[in-house]
Amino acid sequence: GFFAAWKACKGEERRQLVVLSISGAALNLGFGVVIPALPVLSQELGFGATGVGLLLAAPSLARVMFNLPAGALVDSFGRVPCMIAGEMFAALGCLGTGLALSLNTMLPVRFMGGTGAALAAAGSAAYLADLTERPHLKLDCACVAFGCFFNFVPL
Repeated sequence: GFFAAWKACKGEERRQLVVLSISGAALNLGFGVVIPALPVLSQELGFGATGVGLLLAAPSLARVMFNLPAGALVDSFGRVPCMIAGEMFAALGCLGTGLALSLNTMLPVRFMGGTGAALAAAGSAAYLADLTERPHLKLDCACVAFGCFFNFVPL
């Protein structure tokens, strides 16, 4: 389980897992915090139910469309640079969501945030896979990272 996997990791691996977990939590928390506000914001700006649906779907659509290309970028440019760039694009998407005053400006920034999330997630997954040379620890470390992520970040 989770605790056995944590115990099997070395000190440096644990530190890296904590950084990956915090990074993933911050990324998804940024998207999760926006979701409860979207219906109220959409009502105030007159988007309607369709607008809310589009705003909620835009980041997910971007992730589906860009997960595979993001993996290729991660292999070409490196794990950490892609994680940083992805987090920055996701942050800009969240900031743009808060500043946008129309559906036409909010949809592209929500999509951009999802694209950044795809890049950050691809970088994190590749980094996690590279974390250890011991094959049996790959699954253990993944369990720790994703266990931390899903236990501490509300979905």
